[in-house]
Amino acid sequence: MSISTLCRNSVSLNPARRAMIFFFALPLVTAFLFTVVPKHSHAQVFLNGEQVGQFESMAFGGQTETAIRKKLQGQFELEIKQMILCCSLTESQQEKLRLAAQGDISRFFRSVEKARKSCESFNVNDQEQMQKFWQIASPIQAKLQSGLVSKDSLFRKVVDQTLEPEQKAALEKREEEVNRGRMVVYIKLRIAKIERQVPLVSSQRQALIDMVEETLKGKNIPAEYVPNITDVVLASFSDEKLGKVLDEDQLAGMRKVVQNVEGVQKQLALRGIKLD
Repeated sequence: MSISTLCRNSVSLNPARRAMIFFFALPLVTAFLFTVVPKHSHAQVFLNGEQVGQFESMAFGGQTETAIRKKLQGQFELEIKQMILCCSLTESQQEKLRLAAQGDISRFFRSVEKARKSCESFNVNDQEQMQKFWQIASPIQAKLQSGLVSKDSLFRKVVDQTLEPEQKAALEKREEEVNRGRMVVYIKLRIAKIERQVPLVSSQRQALIDMVEETLKGKNIPAEYVPNITDVVLASFSDEKLGKVLDEDQLAGMRKVVQNVEGVQKQLALRGIKLD
């Protein structure tokens, strides 16, 4: 199976599994492509019949710019439709938000172009340059995974400037409910997977879910990273705290499951995600 096919196939997976694949595999895939395909990062490859630069093919996770642009437009349109339902947006407000969305998309692709140019002369035989390539490309991959709607986005600024106070209140309530619900789902999925190695009774399971949720409460964390962050949170709990929920054998098993979180923390930091 080709690298581009592997990347395309990952798109059909659920967000958590897709995020974990790129989270751990992308540095290796980057090294592979640098080693066996091009001499430099501006070499051309083909994806779905579209000629693209290697930098873009890696930063976009095996998708073309056309596909990424369509995906981003769809995400913004979905966001606007959800706001229409909860905030009763006027036609004028909708138009302003769509213009802001296009501005964010254009700004994103300008940042991609700037990053690409900074890697043009990178040599595949230089390990230090290969590592730097990953450091430059990974934030773009992270941005695509988390979405362009952030506190610094044009879209968010126009939302703040355009919505009436009662509309903002309705939007904030919806966002809080959605984010909390999504986070809890991903925490439950991770705890359920841990149970394959550390069997739990229902009360223990719920206690761990509540502990992780409380730790992450109020933090703006992309949902797809929550499974990995759940391990980081569990590893941060003292034996005394976990000992109130788990017996000695379970505690030892839990420590074994989450013992290798240092690498996860470094990868999260590269994506600008911190718990403190």
